[in-house]
Amino acid sequence: MIPEAVFCEVTSKDDRASRYLLQRPAWFRVEKAPACDDASLMPAKLHAGEIEVLLLARQRHAALVVLDDNAARKTATFLGLDLTGTLG
Repeated sequence: MIPEAVFCEVTSKDDRASRYLLQRPAWFRVEKAPACDDASLMPAKLHAGEIEVLLLARQRHAALVVLDDNAARKTATFLGLDLTGTLG
Protein backbone atom coordinates (compact mmCIF):
# COMPACT_ATOMS: atom_id res chain seq x y z
CA MET A 1 0.00 0.00 0.00
CA ILE A 2 1.22 3.49 -0.82
CA PRO A 3 -0.42 6.81 0.09
CA GLU A 4 -1.80 8.87 -2.77
CA ALA A 5 0.60 11.78 -2.10
CA VAL A 6 3.63 9.46 -2.30
CA PHE A 7 2.32 7.88 -5.50
CA CYS A 8 1.88 11.33 -7.07
CA GLU A 9 5.34 12.45 -5.98
CA VAL A 10 7.10 9.33 -7.28
CA THR A 11 5.19 9.12 -10.56
CA SER A 12 5.73 12.80 -11.38
CA LYS A 13 9.30 11.89 -12.37
CA ASP A 14 10.35 10.11 -15.53
CA ASP A 15 12.44 7.30 -14.11
CA ARG A 16 12.37 3.54 -13.68
CA ALA A 17 10.47 3.60 -10.37
CA SER A 18 7.83 5.91 -11.83
CA ARG A 19 7.29 3.76 -14.90
CA TYR A 20 7.03 0.62 -12.75
CA LEU A 21 4.44 2.13 -10.41
CA LEU A 22 2.39 3.49 -13.29
CA GLN A 23 1.95 -0.11 -14.49
CA ARG A 24 0.19 -0.84 -11.16
CA PRO A 25 1.53 -4.29 -10.28
CA ALA A 26 -1.10 -6.68 -8.87
CA TRP A 27 0.23 -6.36 -5.29
CA PHE A 28 0.19 -2.57 -5.42
CA ARG A 29 -2.58 -0.37 -3.97
CA VAL A 30 -2.80 3.42 -3.81
CA GLU A 31 -4.73 4.51 -0.72
CA LYS A 32 -6.28 7.86 0.13
CA ALA A 33 -5.21 9.01 3.58
CA PRO A 34 -7.69 10.36 6.11
CA ALA A 35 -7.81 14.10 6.70
CA CYS A 36 -4.97 15.37 8.86
CA ASP A 37 -6.56 16.72 12.02
CA ASP A 38 -3.92 15.14 14.25
CA ALA A 39 -2.11 17.95 16.06
CA SER A 40 0.80 15.63 16.92
CA LEU A 41 1.84 15.65 13.23
CA MET A 42 1.73 19.40 12.72
CA PRO A 43 4.90 20.65 14.43
CA ALA A 44 7.15 18.15 12.66
CA LYS A 45 7.34 20.07 9.32
CA LEU A 46 6.67 16.96 7.27
CA HIS A 47 5.85 16.75 3.57
CA ALA A 48 2.42 15.61 2.41
CA GLY A 49 3.63 12.11 1.55
CA GLU A 50 5.21 11.58 4.97
CA ILE A 51 2.09 12.80 6.75
CA GLU A 52 -0.06 10.45 4.68
CA VAL A 53 2.23 7.51 5.49
CA LEU A 54 1.85 8.22 9.21
CA LEU A 55 -1.92 8.78 9.01
CA LEU A 56 -2.51 5.57 7.06
CA ALA A 57 -0.18 3.60 9.33
CA ARG A 58 -2.16 4.69 12.38
CA GLN A 59 -5.53 4.15 10.72
CA ARG A 60 -4.63 0.67 9.43
CA HIS A 61 -2.61 -0.36 12.50
CA ALA A 62 0.34 -1.05 10.21
CA ALA A 63 2.94 -3.52 11.41
CA LEU A 64 5.73 -1.48 9.80
CA VAL A 65 6.20 1.87 8.06
CA VAL A 66 8.98 2.74 5.62
CA LEU A 67 10.41 6.23 6.12
CA ASP A 68 13.77 7.79 5.33
CA ASP A 69 13.27 11.41 6.37
CA ASN A 70 14.70 12.00 9.85
CA ALA A 71 11.82 14.19 11.08
CA ALA A 72 9.29 11.64 9.81
CA ARG A 73 11.18 8.81 11.53
CA LYS A 74 11.23 10.73 14.82
CA THR A 75 7.51 11.42 14.50
CA ALA A 76 6.79 7.75 13.77
CA THR A 77 8.75 6.75 16.87
CA PHE A 78 6.87 9.35 18.94
CA LEU A 79 3.58 7.90 17.65
CA GLY A 80 4.68 4.38 18.62
CA LEU A 81 4.97 3.06 15.07
CA ASP A 82 7.53 0.43 14.10
CA LEU A 83 9.64 1.66 11.24
CA THR A 84 12.40 0.92 8.81
CA GLY A 85 14.09 2.83 6.01
CA THR A 86 14.40 1.82 2.38
CA LEU A 87 17.84 0.40 3.23
CA GLY A 88 16.87 -0.88 6.67
